[in-house]
Amino acid sequence: MVVRRILAALAAAAGSALLTPGSTVELQAAIPLYGVQVVASSESTALRTVYAMHARRDGRVLVTDTAANAILLFDASLKTFTTLGDTGSAGHAGGLLPFGRDSAALVDRVARALVIVGPDGRFGRVIAPLRPADMQFYSGAGNGAPGFDSSGRLFYRGAVGPPNTIQLDNVAARDTTVTLPDSAPILRADLEKRRLDTVAMVRVPSDRRRARSESGQLRLTSFLNPLPVIDEWALYPDGTVAVARGRDYHIDWFSPDGKKVSSPPMAFDWLRLTDGDKKRIVDSVQRMVDSVWGQTVSRVTSAARARTLAGLRLQVVSASDLPDYVPAVKPGSPIRVDPRGRLWIVPATSLLHPDGTVFDIVSREGRVVERVQLPAGRVLNAFGGGDTLFLSVPSPRFTRIEKAVVTR
Repeated sequence: MVVRRILAALAAAAGSALLTPGSTVELQAAIPLYGVQVVASSESTALRTVYAMHARRDGRVLVTDTAANAILLFDASLKTFTTLGDTGSAGHAGGLLPFGRDSAALVDRVARALVIVGPDGRFGRVIAPLRPADMQFYSGAGNGAPGFDSSGRLFYRGAVGPPNTIQLDNVAARDTTVTLPDSAPILRADLEKRRLDTVAMVRVPSDRRRARSESGQLRLTSFLNPLPVIDEWALYPDGTVAVARGRDYHIDWFSPDGKKVSSPPMAFDWLRLTDGDKKRIVDSVQRMVDSVWGQTVSRVTSAARARTLAGLRLQVVSASDLPDYVPAVKPGSPIRVDPRGRLWIVPATSLLHPDGTVFDIVSREGRVVERVQLPAGRVLNAFGGGDTLFLSVPSPRFTRIEKAVVTR
């Protein structure tokens, strides 16, 4: 699990290696770009972290703060809040899944249940998952944005082949390379009828591992691709699933009756990578890998854990394994659906805007109709009515939440 978190963090940060003074991109001038204005903010010390957020129609906001083991309900001004529960004693993991317009399902992995938090902030109905092991995918964290449709069916991205863990004791061969599948299913779970089916398949980063014996010791190397070609997905209230394909940047629409419709490729600022660019990216990310991994190993106090980590290596793939163009979809950036039914997608070239994340706003016809840029350091967590956004502003000690509106 430690290795997977490090790989995910490095993959998300790897794109920064593209930002050099010589990098240029010809932006789509015909697509309007708008900013946002912050209209309300919480106190700076109210939250330590924001794991998940759910906005209510009356302007109140439900937030899980896993660092403080708390579930909080903020009023519309964001200045006052009520603590609804202690996630540490209750065993809640912190994930919040939309469950109707003003309710949310709290992911409780310890109790292996989904607990509904009603509009009044009270805990109510408890729902058992179809497969308790799949609850690790209910909280997002690199798996997209899970949620319920208006019929109460749960949608989430499932597992990729065998569990993505690294255990030296489980490696049978002493000199072999294994590549895990590069796709994962989007699953639809009817929790009332206890049925599970696959809606679509999405491309995910492939995990390649090499095991070999060196000087009498077994060494396991996990390879990191800093620019994987991936897909991202989003759920509409009616049960439609939209998949943004990273290879050519088009949307595949999967309707509740199983039909698939594909939109044409969308406008995208394709950035070509030269051989020199690829080598620079690989070298830069490898330095990050070595630094982060070294710090992780040095912080381990358990002797058994230290021996296990000593047998693991993180290696960036070779420059020749990188694509010729920066993939369209940015890893670790879930797609969101706003109240107008438009997709908010973070394209990979959003990294070329250092002043804040830029979203492509995509219509149901699969066209980029506008772009919206957040202020620097902000993370989009939820939508309110109209053009209202709810953002979080992380910092080393505390996290602030903000209400903002798109300025046109």
